[in-house]
Amino acid sequence: MTAVLPPQDLVRSLTVSEAKREQAELLEQTGMTRRELERKGDSWELDAHQRGILADIRSLEFLVQRATR
Repeated sequence: MTAVLPPQDLVRSLTVSEAKREQAELLEQTGMTRRELERKGDSWELDAHQRGILADIRSLEFLVQRATR
């Protein structure tokens, strides 16, 4: 398996609204609801690309929660 990583010196700054918008765009790419995506992720029914999208959505969700405490 080969992984391509972004340059180590790359840092992205997002506002909370930008992060939420990116979450919505990622979810739209899957063609599923969030509940369906989570259910399929829990039962290992997602392909690698979809699992990556779910991981990105969860990461953005974590950052939004931290920023809005």
